[in-house]
Amino acid sequence: MTLTVFANIKIDDSARLKRFKKSFFSFNRANIGTWVLNIRGELNQEAYEFLRKNLKSKNVFYYNLSSISGWFVDAREMYKKIKDDYIFIWNEDWVLSKKISKFNQIIKDISQNNIDIFHYSQYHCDITKPYKILKSPETENLYYLNFDKNLRKKYYEVIKKNNISYAHRYIVSSASIIKKSLFKKIIFTNDPPIKRWSKHTPFDFEKGPYDYHFLPMIISVPKKKIFQDIDFDRQESIVYFDGKAYRIKKKYLLVYYIKKPIKFFLINAREIINYIISNYFLKIFSK
Repeated sequence: MTLTVFANIKIDDSARLKRFKKSFFSFNRANIGTWVLNIRGELNQEAYEFLRKNLKSKNVFYYNLSSISGWFVDAREMYKKIKDDYIFIWNEDWVLSKKISKFNQIIKDISQNNIDIFHYSQYHCDITKPYKILKSPETENLYYLNFDKNLRKKYYEVIKKNNISYAHRYIVSSASIIKKSLFKKIIFTNDPPIKRWSKHTPFDFEKGPYDYHFLPMIISVPKKKIFQDIDFDRQESIVYFDGKAYRIKKKYLLVYYIKKPIKFFLINAREIINYIISNYFLKIFSK
């Protein structure tokens, strides 16, 4: 089995370009069939020059999309060139911390067990704990569960009951290996109804803890950390909000905590409306 590497990312400063190169060299020799790439930002030409120098494969497709129409519109255009059954969504601030052979074994496990999405981001070992408690099926390299709405609710109950701080709460994350059919469903669906982020960013690709309408889905996590986040070299603090880590520059921390209650109210109001529309109204209209 081979992967398609999908990257629709912005390279706009030298630090990000440096991380981009380091990330590339950590995994580029894995079982990759096709590269589908759109690099935005001020240093995109330097990034493209680097890629052309180091990618000898014929199955490389370069785009020059500006994201004026939005990240999702660009991703739909890029989707046409995806050939493999699974897609590695490349985030330039993650590097493979294991041997290529281990990564290839995981790719094989994902395919053989019909995994819908494999979350390769892993900050803490707690990420595996709910899977163990729920007696997840496993391979040598990963745990996986076939989530429907009821099992997902039970998953969150396990996290709360056992005080598991850093479990993976998002149903879909961008730092993932994802089945082509699921990737297509996400980028061609107008979801969420009320957008959480600007159309020029990829963040609405991710599906939060209560986006149950994307289930059922076989979700998998690695037994041991396989990728390392290398974007922690700035003067920032990590704060946790609604189960997700955010990097906040230290000089803005006071403003963050003042705005937090207002933001909490607005986010919850938006998510309640999204939940009702996605789980009830859209289902009624689709019948």
